[in-house]
Amino acid sequence: QAGLLEGLGSLWVSPILRARQTIAPIEAATGLSATVDSGLREVLAADLEMNTDARSVACYVDTTRAWMAGRPACRIPGSPEDGSDTLRRFDDVVRRIAEQTARTGDSAALLVSHGTALRLWSSLKAAPGGGVDPLWIAERPMHNTGITVVDGDPESGWSLTSWDDGAWDQVS
Repeated sequence: QAGLLEGLGSLWVSPILRARQTIAPIEAATGLSATVDSGLREVLAADLEMNTDARSVACYVDTTRAWMAGRPACRIPGSPEDGSDTLRRFDDVVRRIAEQTARTGDSAALLVSHGTALRLWSSLKAAPGGGVDPLWIAERPMHNTGITVVDGDPESGWSLTSWDDGAWDQVS
């Protein structure tokens, strides 16, 4: 996907180590330094963090999928954020990135974040504009290092054009 690196004006990354490791080769290839933004961190799993038992996994999945289906009032046990808070946190960063990209005249920005946070934002902010059912995204986690492309801006709206390396591509 080297063509996607052309025209990048900025790189953005979650402070979580695995995201920073993911963006490191892109920084090397482009010569750009990523801006670390805590708003790009993953959903706060709180009491469920690092739990792999079936009940904990089901609670996390059920809660976050409810958010993606437009029911954001649910809260993961112990988390300071519900779905609305998580979406607002992530969307605030996307808005800042879009504003900076427009201000500097760059054609694109790349952000590296985490699967559930990306799915939540994409399902509620970009999927409808791209003609995708948000529940389609809720049922399709992104692969590690999967690339999703979104076009648009905060004012006119976002449009999902490609999901997870082409698992869904908008038909022109």
